[in-house]
Amino acid sequence: RITVTASIGGTVMGPPVEGDNFQKRLIEYADAAMYVAKRNGRDQVILIDVDADGNQQQISPPKTLPQAAAP
Repeated sequence: RITVTASIGGTVMGPPVEGDNFQKRLIEYADAAMYVAKRNGRDQVILIDVDADGNQQQISPPKTLPQAAAP
């Protein structure tokens, strides 16, 4: 028997600002959210909302993947 788990991190950001490296910041915040999911016990989905000032807020409670995938 093989067990596979996944930790998923995502981020929600407002529209890009002129001169902002939006894609790079988006990936960095999503990567950080993934590591939060791993640190919280793995097999988690974490979404982070980032405002224009870079303030972060978790917008979804940690869920295990089966719960996150349920309708």
